[in-house]
Amino acid sequence: SGAPAAAAERDAWADPSRIAGRRLPAPGPTAWSRTYWPG
Repeated sequence: SGAPAAAAERDAWADPSRIAGRRLPAPGPTAWSRTYWPG
């Protein structure tokens, strides 16, 4: 790609999925079991 490291870091910092992942953590094991194995 040839992009400087600083630019790559800036892209990662502005990545929407990174921001969303911080605000909305991935579901834990209990959430998954609730979804797929109710009861």
